[in-house]
Amino acid sequence: MRVIAMTAREREGRATRLAVFAAAVAAALLVIAWPGEAGGFEGIEELTDPVVSGGSAESYPRLANIYFPTLIGADLEKLARWDVLVLAKRAQAWYQDELEELRRLNPDIVLLVHMPVGYHGDYSEPPLNGDMRDELYGHDWWMRDARGEIVRLGFGSGPEGDGLLNVTAQCPTDPDGRRLCDWLPEYIATRLGPGGYWDGVYLDCCWDRVSWLNGSLEAPIDANRDGVADAAEPLDESWREGMSIVVSRLRDLVGPDYAIVTNGNNTFYDDANGGTRESFPDMHGDWYENIANEEYGYATMDSMYRTPTLNVVNAIWYGPADELGPLPSSGYERKLGFTLASTLVFGDGYYSFDGGADLRGHSQTWWFDLYDLDLGRPTGPCERATATPGGGAGNEDSEYIMIRRFTKGIVAVNPTWSAQSIELPGAYYERSSWNGAFYPVSAARTEASVGYRSGEILVGSGMVPVETPRDVRVARRHGAIEVSWDAVPGAARYSIYRSSGVGDDRNEVLVGVVRSPCFVDGETPRGGLYAYRVAPIDASNCEGRRSCPTEATAELGSDLSFVLTALEQDGLLALTWEPLPGGRDFAIVRIDPDGGHTEIWRGSRGGAIVDEGAAPGVSYTYEALPADGDSPPLARAFATAPDRISRLDGCMPNPARGPTEIAFEVGGAGGETRPVTLTVYDVAGRVVARVLDDAVPPGAYVATWDGRTDRGEPAASGCYMVALGVGEHMLSDKVVLVR
Repeated sequence: MRVIAMTAREREGRATRLAVFAAAVAAALLVIAWPGEAGGFEGIEELTDPVVSGGSAESYPRLANIYFPTLIGADLEKLARWDVLVLAKRAQAWYQDELEELRRLNPDIVLLVHMPVGYHGDYSEPPLNGDMRDELYGHDWWMRDARGEIVRLGFGSGPEGDGLLNVTAQCPTDPDGRRLCDWLPEYIATRLGPGGYWDGVYLDCCWDRVSWLNGSLEAPIDANRDGVADAAEPLDESWREGMSIVVSRLRDLVGPDYAIVTNGNNTFYDDANGGTRESFPDMHGDWYENIANEEYGYATMDSMYRTPTLNVVNAIWYGPADELGPLPSSGYERKLGFTLASTLVFGDGYYSFDGGADLRGHSQTWWFDLYDLDLGRPTGPCERATATPGGGAGNEDSEYIMIRRFTKGIVAVNPTWSAQSIELPGAYYERSSWNGAFYPVSAARTEASVGYRSGEILVGSGMVPVETPRDVRVARRHGAIEVSWDAVPGAARYSIYRSSGVGDDRNEVLVGVVRSPCFVDGETPRGGLYAYRVAPIDASNCEGRRSCPTEATAELGSDLSFVLTALEQDGLLALTWEPLPGGRDFAIVRIDPDGGHTEIWRGSRGGAIVDEGAAPGVSYTYEALPADGDSPPLARAFATAPDRISRLDGCMPNPARGPTEIAFEVGGAGGETRPVTLTVYDVAGRVVARVLDDAVPPGAYVATWDGRTDRGEPAASGCYMVALGVGEHMLSDKVVLVR
């Protein structure tokens, strides 16, 4: 790939551009209309908040809450914000009004009834629990130890503690020959199944084995009731067989549209819609085991369960916290970001975060700023990230440093014990930079610094809008300044900035956000010099690069108003004006900083010219003087001639079958070098080839892209975008490659 400076081509066609520009500016002034009843400028809009997910499973992150307390007096509006809500089954008996209110607040919410299939709390109320308790005692379906005692698990709040259920295939039978594993799915389907309050069931303690409990029991388990402790392997095999009967029989009874989600056994892929990684990433092994295990790891769960999948990743905070959430000084942000990012990157599951330790488990309504993000939908699976390790040690999981792109953002995960600098496939924005209307381009990042065992979530489409508004025009109308520009394809809104003063003394402020390519600024005082810059805002609420300053000034009450415009492509300074009443002659004079006067136009008509004699970066005063030369100036205007602006002249040939030449011009005053990049992207915003990344002096150049990727492989046929970056400015064009 080569880059050469242009010579003869550098100024070719300039005279034509000058003439076309002057005529276009004059014509634009004639068609600009003041806003009226028939419809004119849109004006400033109220700044709006970003779109939030808040209960829509169509956008990510997808959120779940496992919530067991009473619903009486609960904050139902807050609970309704989750996409999936798991509630105790007593809600069906005691909180029916609250369930209906949750549905009203969020018609899309998925309500799952909590149904422990591995234990029972020995409750007699409500009847949902009492009826089941009667069956358990009536047929002795409790799990017993080698002493004949009911196995108590030591958690829960039942009168005697939660009792372990004998879900094994060796369980005693009732008079009809049914074991607990045969009866339980009938109970669930009849009492909690389709047609009632629930969209599905959450089968808790649906473990894949049970012998692990023996280590905490006074006497080991005796499932077959022969008075002898069962060996671990046959006990677990019988337990798995019984659990499999429960889930498969339940699916037969409830039909295909009723969700079944398990917790404790994530291998019922044919019959369940999903499983749970509870206390992620601490339970069931380390982070790697929870994510990458081929049989039950989260990264494989979406592809193995029946559709629609509904997997839950539950992280539990054991540090200092209260009912409002983890204490700000507790450092919870790292775990929250790490586990949420892992959920987003490695699957399409629903994320849950609540508290343990001194808090009652699964009883929180904690809501975090991260939950308010709207990342849209995934554009594909996760991708291996290019990362550079920072300080620290421990990179054993470096192959799992991953990114995943979404339509409105990107998520990166670093599971190693070393900080990583992760390369992003495009430009994204820090979520903390939201200013009430959009994410400013100054917050765009192409690299993310992710701490050890941490994650990073950025917003945006991956592309800073590379087209800036062209031909920005300003005009005085009825005591206000009108700003208009050519619409930018793909822009949803525009931000308008106004600065006063010249050179380093500029004070730039945001004065409006509008949808239409025009804006009326009625807040400028009389006289003075103002400059306006316009930037596009895309559908993801991300700002693009701002246009070059367009300057305007007028002394109100005079007969003449000036509009000074810099044509972005060529760095030209143009003056436009309206004729004086009566067709009087006048002259336009440029006054240099040292006081020298140069007449640049004389006549009586209105029009527009380009001041080719203005030196880049120099501030001038312009005066309209009566033809006799003895009267005071009719009006005065001020402007700073812009530096020559960079230009991208396109590719030749286009379409190309192989190499194509890219002509461009680097703007700037003097011979000072400027950082320049010339990059080829595919339609998904991925970098295909870096043609140029260097500092070059102002001038005209031709670069050659050989049609290959950075890896030296021929790029596939298709449409590509060529982006020229010069300092803060970015220009783009398209090239089609045909093989």
